[in-house]
Amino acid sequence: MILPSSIPSIPPGVKVENRCIKDASLSREHKIDKVGNLFLSKIDGKKSIHMISEELEKDFVNVDYEKIEGDYMQFLRILNRQHCINIDNSLSQKLLGTLVQLLQFRRVEPSNSRVEIHGTSLLSLTVKTLLLLQYKLIWMYLLALINTICLMLLLPGTTMIAGAFSFIAVFLFSLSLALHEATHLFTLRKLTSNDQLGHFEFRPLLFRLVRPVTEHEASIGVSGPLATAGVGVIMAWAGMFISDPFFYLFWLFLSSIFFIHLINLFPFCSDGKKLFSPFFKVKI
Repeated sequence: MILPSSIPSIPPGVKVENRCIKDASLSREHKIDKVGNLFLSKIDGKKSIHMISEELEKDFVNVDYEKIEGDYMQFLRILNRQHCINIDNSLSQKLLGTLVQLLQFRRVEPSNSRVEIHGTSLLSLTVKTLLLLQYKLIWMYLLALINTICLMLLLPGTTMIAGAFSFIAVFLFSLSLALHEATHLFTLRKLTSNDQLGHFEFRPLLFRLVRPVTEHEASIGVSGPLATAGVGVIMAWAGMFISDPFFYLFWLFLSSIFFIHLINLFPFCSDGKKLFSPFFKVKI
């Protein structure tokens, strides 16, 4: 949600020069006028929209404060949709926006949180993405902790491994996501020979890679699901050496977390759409 109490900030990969917003991550340029340049000059990552609007009131003496704040918030919404700005909200505001969407089925203007990861090797990108996800998925670990406590109370004879099942599943889920998106990013930068392209975008209950459209869409699209599913196949094969039936089923479930990423190759999923879109284009 974008509120008067929200704090806007300019991401590291975005530069404002000569009334032009240059986005190295998406290889885009956005022209702005004198007023837009003034709006952006007030952003320092510490002041809220309300505080900035009060400062702008001194620059536009004959304009009502409500008009200034409304125009400024609309300006930020446009930049937010173009991934050119970060909007930071308090935890209570994030929870409120999520509850409004889930309970009232209302679409709330999402506030993006853009994070750029630098690196050229797949291992480096995967580790950095995984570490970033641990912080963003802390709520899943809290749910796993509650589940483990309930399991221990209801079944006092529960073993340590069974109790840690939820934590292991959450960690491997985050690892599969990190590997999937890091492989997309690695393939993009390798094929374009540009290590500045692409960034991650976070919203409540959403994590995705935002990247520019290139001529290598098919290769980039299949790389993530195939690499992640490949790890799942290797894990399933390694599980053949486990003799205990319980641990074998447990291991198969963990490997399926990686293997299920193949679903992304279907035409109705994001990666599949990019893969099959050339075949469905109508030629005149």
